[in-house]
Amino acid sequence: MLADAYAREARLVRQLQLHAEHFGRYPDKRARLLELAARADGYARSLAAALDRSGAAPPASVPRPHDGRTNWERLRIDLEEVSAAAEAYLGDAYAIEPGHPEIAELLLNLRGQKAADRETLAWLLARSDRAALDRPDDESGPSTDGAPPEVPDAAPYTASFYGAAPE
Repeated sequence: MLADAYAREARLVRQLQLHAEHFGRYPDKRARLLELAARADGYARSLAAALDRSGAAPPASVPRPHDGRTNWERLRIDLEEVSAAAEAYLGDAYAIEPGHPEIAELLLNLRGQKAADRETLAWLLARSDRAALDRPDDESGPSTDGAPPEVPDAAPYTASFYGAAPE
């Protein structure tokens, strides 16, 4: 349980750092993501210390961070992961509380801190442009031969957005 929580936080640290790199044009948002990464690093250190006290070893590897195509997608992924972590910590705390109240207290404390992280990510997400592409593999820019860029077919996206299956 603690090893899973540690792996989750360690991945989130790296993920938030990677996502912050994409916010070069938005230094205020980048700074907030880096602040969240530093907080997640603190959570991971707390969990590592609890693992050490319990005699358990941290996981040998940490899962790869998730990425998105746009900053909006990245923030959505971060928000979902922070929310999932908070809910997992709550469930784990109540499951482990009878035998290990100190670990349960740590997990409940982390869950409370995740609420503030969730608010920050929701604030950033609400102020992000959902459609702005920012990856270098975005082919919507000018082509090398001077021809105008192709306009992508938005019908599948629009249909799926409104609940209809694309044709």
